[in-house]
Amino acid sequence: MAGLAFLRQPVDWQARDGKPVTCVFLLICPTVFAHLALLAQVANALSRPEGKALLQARPPTAELVARFRAFEERPGAAAPSGGPVAATPTV
Repeated sequence: MAGLAFLRQPVDWQARDGKPVTCVFLLICPTVFAHLALLAQVANALSRPEGKALLQARPPTAELVARFRAFEERPGAAAPSGGPVAATPTV
């Protein structure tokens, strides 16, 4: 299972790019393999310009989930983790 929270105030977590963090993913998995598969899906989506733009736009939950699921269905997407994707409101 994956959760996503958009932060009201950016947090300086000393990222390599020097930019503050504006959203946080929470991954809950029963095994290391499932965790790595889900992490690969997130990384795959965020490695695309449209994935980054999606998070910057902060769309409604239903649209966010639908668009992330669409990334999974595209060729070259990471293997499915077997868990649902969930979004959470702004924290």
